[in-house]
Amino acid sequence: MILLDVNVLIYAWQPTAPGHEQWRSWLEGIRGAPFGVPDECALGFLRIVTNRKVFAEPASPSEAFEFIRALRGSPGWREVSRSPGCWVTFEGLAGRTAARAGALQDVWLAALAMHNGGRLATADHDFAAWPEIQVVRP
Repeated sequence: MILLDVNVLIYAWQPTAPGHEQWRSWLEGIRGAPFGVPDECALGFLRIVTNRKVFAEPASPSEAFEFIRALRGSPGWREVSRSPGCWVTFEGLAGRTAARAGALQDVWLAALAMHNGGRLATADHDFAAWPEIQVVRP
């Protein structure tokens, strides 16, 4: 399964985002393959795209929820598992990289990816710290 980072969702949804067409087309193309969106990433998407401080014309909550609902209705949609060992993996990865503050969100996403097949779609380059993860980009 491929996990989708929040930046993938934003770039695919927002027409003015960098690489929008490329990300949107890629996302449309994988909707039949196994993929999932961690709740934290879906919430981050909702929080950012509806924010007037981020976008001059933000999405309405109903538009943003519809985007997530459409993804969840895709044939390839899978729930992201939080297996019992995920927290232990998270703690180990955090210790390995001495992550703090906001970087801990990426460490958590890395741990989730490792427990859900090891594939992560993201525009971030921070995940190179974990060779156990295969970063997927269009």
